Amino acid sequence: MNESCGDTTAVPPRVSVIIPAYNAAAFIDEALRSVLDQDYPNLEVIVIDDGSTDETAERLAAYASQALCIHQPNSGGYVGAARNAGMARATGEYLAFLDADDIMLPGRIRRQVDFLSTHPEVGLVFSDYRNFSRQGLASTTHFEACALIAEKLAGREAVVQCRGYRASGERELQYSQYRDDAAQSARCGAGILFDFAKQ
Repeated sequence: MNESCGDTTAVPPRVSVIIPAYNAAAFIDEALRSVLDQDYPNLEVIVIDDGSTDETAERLAAYASQALCIHQPNSGGYVGAARNAGMARATGEYLAFLDADDIMLPGRIRRQVDFLSTHPEVGLVFSDYRNFSRQGLASTTHFEACALIAEKLAGREAVVQCRGYRASGERELQYSQYRDDAAQSARCGAGILFDFAKQ
């Protein structure tokens, strides 16, 4: 029997990718393919069909062996409720979110996990993104086009403590506080890691 001592082939942390979907039949295939084509070996993909009335359920059936597809009654237009349902079923050490009409660029999961694994003091990472529409990609990224974000990110670490997504109301993330001395900080990673559909 061939035994090896000190095997260093550790299983990478599982990442649960949560995709809320409502009437997303026209987009869900491309979104799912962008996740399933990631170069990261330990993914759990969860799609929450929030009471779609189009062919979203039929599209999702083709991915039954690759993704957990959960169908629920419509939450009344609050995508946070679908995200919360996905988080409740997630088993990953890390969570990643993608809307059903957006595209995850190659390497996103690997790059973000690599950063989190080497920066244990960080609890949340995010990145710039590109808006796109039927006319193509926007000429500037979101951060380049939004002076408020650029100002807020300049020279400081924004700290976010979240208790999940709101299931109703105008604001989605429940920010409990911004503090410079909080235990977990949010960092903006370098580069563009997804494309955002501007409908």
